[in-house]
Amino acid sequence: MPSLEAARDRDGRSTFRDAGAELERWLGSVLGCPVLSTSAGQLPPSRDGGAVRAVLCWLGVKSVVVRPLERWTRVTAQLDYLVYFEGGSPLEQQGQLEALLVAAALADVRCAPAPTEPAWWSALGTTLRPALSIAREVATDTAPREAAPPTRQVIATAKVARMLSGRVLLPSGEACAGATVRVAGGPGSAVTGNDGRFRVIASHGDAAVNLKLTHPAATGLRVQLDESE
Repeated sequence: MPSLEAARDRDGRSTFRDAGAELERWLGSVLGCPVLSTSAGQLPPSRDGGAVRAVLCWLGVKSVVVRPLERWTRVTAQLDYLVYFEGGSPLEQQGQLEALLVAAALADVRCAPAPTEPAWWSALGTTLRPALSIAREVATDTAPREAAPPTRQVIATAKVARMLSGRVLLPSGEACAGATVRVAGGPGSAVTGNDGRFRVIASHGDAAVNLKLTHPAATGLRVQLDESE
């Protein structure tokens, strides 16, 4: 007996359309009669005489699930079919229906009684008759995606260096030579010349910078920064 397990093919060759062909072949093998495939809205003309035949009518797709996987995407859906019989006597049609029920149970095929509302059958273009609904689950995978390169977490701390310049003055306002100017908490330092000027690097971005002044003799020193700073 042909297998009716859900079709899966990452290359896309076994798709939803192929599931109907597989189901048609299975019906032909278990019922031993011709099987005509059609879809809702395109039902074959009814016939009263001749040998009994099975009609496999595709009703539509439902329960579509799209599942992204690591390297491809899997699409799973449930296809709904209706199986009924034409030709032969009512007794022959009923016998085929019972044979289909047994075969479906042995093959683990999900089936259920078809709707019995006349309006439902009228919408299909035929009349109420013994039939079964068959649900067929299929899945297809997209082509594999290229594996993304491994990622590394990089943590970087950047400090914006800026230059501070100015003069060191004595309490009298005169330039102070020989004063050491240091940036508190940083490596920047400079010694003033005769004009009292200095130039140091401060690596603190826009934050306030504390300067430390030292001199062998002078006290009360103050800093006059250049206006550009």
